[in-house]
Formats: sequence, structure tokens, C-alpha cells
Amino acid sequence: MSKRKKVLLCEFSQETNSFNPQTWGIDKFRAVLYCKGAVMRLVFSLMRSPVGGMLAALRKRNAPGAYRVRSICGVALRSGSGGLVDDEVLGLFIDKTLTLIKSKGPFDGVLLSLHGATSTASYPDACGRILEAVRAAAGSGAVIAVACDMHANITQAIENNADIICGYRTYPHTDLYETGYRAARLALRKMAGEPLVTACSRVGMIVPASGYTSKSGAFAAVLESGETAAAAGEIEDFTVFQMQPWLDVAEGASCAVAIAGNCENARRAADELAAALYECRDSLWPELESVEDILRIAEANTSEKPVVLGDVADSPNAGAVGDSVFILQKILEDGTGVRTLACAADARAAQAAFDAGVGKMIRLRLGGAVTPGLSPLEADFMVKSLHGGAFKLAGPTGKGMRIRLGQTAVLTAKNVTILVCGSPMMCGDLNFYRAFGLDPTDFQLVVVKANTSFRENYESLAASIHIADSPGAAAPDLPALPYRYLPDTVYPIRERGDLR
Repeated sequence: MSKRKKVLLCEFSQETNSFNPQTWGIDKFRAVLYCKGAVMRLVFSLMRSPVGGMLAALRKRNAPGAYRVRSICGVALRSGSGGLVDDEVLGLFIDKTLTLIKSKGPFDGVLLSLHGATSTASYPDACGRILEAVRAAAGSGAVIAVACDMHANITQAIENNADIICGYRTYPHTDLYETGYRAARLALRKMAGEPLVTACSRVGMIVPASGYTSKSGAFAAVLESGETAAAAGEIEDFTVFQMQPWLDVAEGASCAVAIAGNCENARRAADELAAALYECRDSLWPELESVEDILRIAEANTSEKPVVLGDVADSPNAGAVGDSVFILQKILEDGTGVRTLACAADARAAQAAFDAGVGKMIRLRLGGAVTPGLSPLEADFMVKSLHGGAFKLAGPTGKGMRIRLGQTAVLTAKNVTILVCGSPMMCGDLNFYRAFGLDPTDFQLVVVKANTSFRENYESLAASIHIADSPGAAAPDLPALPYRYLPDTVYPIRERGDLR
């Protein structure tokens, strides 16, 4: 065994929502993260992210008595969730990565941080395309390990070209760093000659991301069974992937992955986890409430904590546009006096607020301009404050990462305060509001456009949390959505085959 190994690290992360009509160009990635080489190493060394975990695992491997590793950072492209990625962005990442493999190689290992549920116009399985290209360039002898989001779509191309597949085990996602560490550690062991085998067992099901958590309930029980198998030494690692349900692709499915020292143990564990996941499918759905009912709860709330309304159908974290004003329309029509904090994506409205200036009244048609089937809210607004739109995440997910929302304005209409920006991201992070002078605890009702991620931050602040029955590109009523490519054998789409 060589005493020195050479490893390349890269990242390409975007979660695609097929019902978001926007195209995700390079500007969307620059708004979050686009870096390479020494800058990439510095950025991720300071961040609890998958690549940060990989770098930590590589540093630990350099301890006395172990073979040494020379790590090279390639390119990192990360954006918020959204519509189809521009083909040119995928091509840019692949070209830069292959150039590095050819100029700096050969590599003993390639560590990739990929979301796993990414599509472009030409490549429904963008992550599979990346892995095919990397495998062809790096060769069959290189160990390729990938760290993915829990909502990845583990396709045949991903399975065929990655030796190690690890995904988040927490939802809300709090183990990004740990997932990267796991993937790198297993890759290093395989490079050392350990006979690690990865088995994938696909599950023909999707469920809305707002209906389950890794902390309790049926899904947590599935994860616990994997933990039990790992603790018993039957397997080395596992992940239960719940595919991004708003990804409309022909090869879409959820998947259980297990890694073990032999094929038999890996296959048995993957199949058992997949069967357990499918068995509990009917219990992984959210309880939806009408906006009117949630308003009555907020009115009756006598605590000093706000009621939180999850507008899950318009969650940018799930790839929705964030331009729905359905909730706002309901609140203003209802006539309630509940002090409400909300947000909306509308770059034109933000620009109009900047043109008017702080303290001015303006008439706007707010929101509803991008997502099909939505309508705008026409009302008079007062411009309370104006901002550049940049803030750092409070975490725990992505803590310290800088986010750019574009021009951002705080508007008020009667009892409602609205954060209006061009590109909302990470709406469940507390700094999404706080960075712009808005403290959720100052309101009686807080509207959060997120599925489950926000619970990690809001559960301790909220009097109660409720999921609204509302429209949007990430609507939980999956059978009602216009899927074109997802197989009609996938649960629950087969329940409404008449929609095809």
C-alpha cells in the first residue's frame, strides 16, 4: 500500500423543483457560493458543511501511523433550491473538474458533495452525469465517494459510478458536516484496501417533505433500525433517502443505501430499510389546516410566543419560487388584527420600494407573477426599510454561510409586515428575518415558507406550529400536481392515474 494518497474534493449542490418555471443560471450560484482551490479550502474549513467534514476526515487521517493524504480542492458551486439548472452551469462544473483530474491526477480518491436531486434541460439526472464524467476521467481504480442530501434521487448512474454513497440522516438537516465526514472516512478505508460494498434498494414512493421528521414518528423508527444494525456491526453505514417529491423525472424513486464489509450484509440491510420505509408511507403526510383556522388560533393565543404558520407549498428550500401571496390575501380579507410577519419574492416590488424611499406609501401588485396558477395581491403599502439583502445564516444548517437575496424591502399593510426580496432562500433560518430588523417574537403570527427545516429554529420560539393548506410549486397534495415523467407506479401518483 502506498504511504501517500491523493484526493480531489468538489461540490455541486442545487435541489431542483420541476414545477418552478425559472431557470437556475450561474448568477443563482454566485448568490450563495462559487469558489475553487485555496479559497474553497478556506471557506469550507470554516463551515460545518459536507466538504468541511471531508476536510476534517482527511486531516485526521494524517495522524502518525496512518498513510498520509494530499488533498486538492477543485471547484464548489452551491445555490438555493429552484428550477432547472442551466446546462452551461453543469458543463462549467464538469469541465473544470475534469481539467483538474487530467492536470493534477492521477487521484486515488475523489470526494464529491452533491445534492443528488438536480436536473438540467438536457440532463434529468445531473448528479449521475457528473459521476459518469468523473469516473471516466479518474479511472476504475479511483475510489469515488459522494455525500448527498437526504432528498437525493439515487439513480442507477449514481449507484454505478460511486463506491461510497452517504446522505444526511437528520431532518431538519443538522448533520451536513457529519455526512461529509462519514463519506470521506469510508472512502479512506476503501482506499486502504478494506472490502466495503455499497448496496442500493429503490422504493417506488414519494411523500411531501412537510410530513415527517427524523426526531420522532414512523420515519424516525426506520432510521433507528438502521442505527441498530450499524451498532451491531452488521453494516458500516446507511442512509434512507426520501426523494425530493417535486422532482419530475422518469427514474424518480426513494432509496435505502447500506454499506458493509460484504455484499450479503449490505444487500439485506438495504432491502430491509427499503421495506420498512414503504410500509410506513401512509403515515408520512402532514396535517393541513385552513388559513382561517390558524388565524383563529393566533387570535386566541394568550402566550407571549407567536403562532407559526408553515406555508410549505411555497417553500424556496423545496425549490418553490416564494412568490405566493395566498396567505397574505387570506389574512387581509379576513380582517383580523393579528400582527403578522411574512415574506414574498418580487424583485419588481422591491425595486418600486427603493424608487419610492423609506416612509413612502406605494400601490403595488405584489407577488403571484411567476408560479403558474397564483394571483398577485394589490394593495397600498408603506415602505418601512430598505436593505442590500445579504445576511449570514444563524444555523445550525449552513451556519455562517453568506446568503444574498437581492434588493430587499420591508413593507407594511395594515397589521401585516412583509419582507420582500428578489430571491428568498433559507427562509427557516432565524436570520432571514432578524438580519433585516424583524424579530419573529415581536409578532403574533409568523409565516415561514419552509417544510420542516424551520422547526429546528422555531419550535422553542413558537406557541404552536401549523401547516397551511395553500397552493404552490411545493404543494403537499402530490397527486394533484402535473407530473409528466415520474412513473405512475410510484406511490401516491398511482392513486390518481386519471391525471395523466
